[in-house]
Amino acid sequence: MEWLAENESIHLSVKLHPRGAGNWWRSHLVDNERISIVPEHTSLDDCAARFDIVLSDYTNAIVDVARYATPFVLLGSNKDYFSVERFGIPRARSAIQLRDEVDAILADPSAYAARSLSFFEFHVENRRFPLGSIVDSVVSLANKKALPGIRLKSALDDFDDA
Repeated sequence: MEWLAENESIHLSVKLHPRGAGNWWRSHLVDNERISIVPEHTSLDDCAARFDIVLSDYTNAIVDVARYATPFVLLGSNKDYFSVERFGIPRARSAIQLRDEVDAILADPSAYAARSLSFFEFHVENRRFPLGSIVDSVVSLANKKALPGIRLKSALDDFDDA
């Protein structure tokens, strides 16, 4: 909220996760008239098409947002499963980084829109990559080969040799 307090021209519209209550966001509505919660029935597509920038934690919704070439900032320090940084999609792990990334997007929104669209197109064109890595892992386990980060014995305890 520090970032929002420092940027008085910003209005933050929040789309709550469909399976979440949004209590944290709702608690901030009282103290800040520049925060609003998008009506529950509003689709992610509607939001992505009308928002200037989307701030999101790690979720597959970032691919949906990118479909509209909407610039987005990935929040937090989670592992980069979708390779957002490969496409120059900004990440913010602090309020200072968020401020800097939003300022950069506002300075050149078309460049960030192009990055977002490039990110989306890659994931559409290569949609089988994640499945391929899962299949490779299953095949390795079936052949009793260890996977990085998984102890082979515990992974095969329930494996039936029949």
